Amino acid sequence: YYLMKRGKRVAVLEQHQVGNPFGASGDHGRVFRLTYGKATFYTDLGVRALALWKEVQKDAREELYMPIGMLDLAAGPGPYEEQCYQALKGMGLPVFKWSAAETHERYRIFNPKAFKFAVYHPDGGMLWAQRALNAFSHLSQSRGSRVFERTRVTAVLRNKKDGVYGVRDSAGKVYEAGAYLFAAGAWTPELLAAYGVPLKSTRQELLYLRPPNNQGRYRPAHCPIFGALAKGFYGFPVHIHGFMKLGDHRKGKPGKPGTGSQEVGPAFEKAARLFLRKFIQDLAGFSETE
Repeated sequence: YYLMKRGKRVAVLEQHQVGNPFGASGDHGRVFRLTYGKATFYTDLGVRALALWKEVQKDAREELYMPIGMLDLAAGPGPYEEQCYQALKGMGLPVFKWSAAETHERYRIFNPKAFKFAVYHPDGGMLWAQRALNAFSHLSQSRGSRVFERTRVTAVLRNKKDGVYGVRDSAGKVYEAGAYLFAAGAWTPELLAAYGVPLKSTRQELLYLRPPNNQGRYRPAHCPIFGALAKGFYGFPVHIHGFMKLGDHRKGKPGKPGTGSQEVGPAFEKAARLFLRKFIQDLAGFSETE
């Protein structure tokens, strides 16, 4: 999309289709946040990205970014959350630090006994990932880009003189260009094996659940994106078909992309229930998962 705006000719090779459950940007909603502890490099990138998201929304004429806020809960002493607060405050960005009682007063769903304090920034929120992928694909193709779906690149062709001079797909067709951008996600170690890229793929489980009661309390107007780094978990409000999403940002077990069961394991479900039982007690008794 941005290369086309700069007048470049672009071809996209996608092994599945644009917007699929195997991609790193799959799913309905993904987190957008500016809190990265003291790593203000990432916060600065987030600020720049936020301006671009607001810009592309106008071009796409639909909502891609939902500013419902991000709430970081300090489950332990809270050095990370304190760093988040100081970083955003130092950069002149809107941010608030609330005691557990103050947080509970604003968001009744959270158990104030589970955390020491919370840091909230209103620019955080949710990106409609699937919708955004479709928008970028449509906007770039409307400017003349070509998208080849179900085209899997199996080899990167290179020599000492030219470096990378082409890529070959599973049907044996070679694509040549002046420059190449690899966004292969979990397939990067396999695709760029010759370069020794030090990346490993892990299996990151996600759990989708319906609130067993009081569903209205978990809608975006009343529930921000939330996370508790010390416990690993982060979550979304009710956003698609009445489901909430709960994930764990900690590194999962090694795994290969696109293979194995897509079911949530019993150990992860148990850990999720334990987290909810402490932080959002009304949700711990959920019965429907995907």
